[in-house]
Amino acid sequence: MAALFGGNLRTRRERIGLTQAEVAREVGLAVEAYGRLERGYSLPRAQTLVALARLLDTSTDALLGLAPKKRSALLDDVGIEVVERFLGTVDL
Repeated sequence: MAALFGGNLRTRRERIGLTQAEVAREVGLAVEAYGRLERGYSLPRAQTLVALARLLDTSTDALLGLAPKKRSALLDDVGIEVVERFLGTVDL
């Protein structure tokens, strides 16, 4: 996961035209520590991950390489409204 994160981080940074030093300074990391993130040697702490996502105008999920969740095929076929009606008739 660290390697995927590092590649995503570098791609995003380059896309918006920032240097490693600029990103490191903005999120409060040493340049060397930031470089380790991009090379996939480590993962950031949660607070740093959020700061990176904000600075790079993306989501934490996108940086981590997590795919968006898809709705169930059953819900696509049946429809949310039908499920909600059913749940409204059941005592939970």
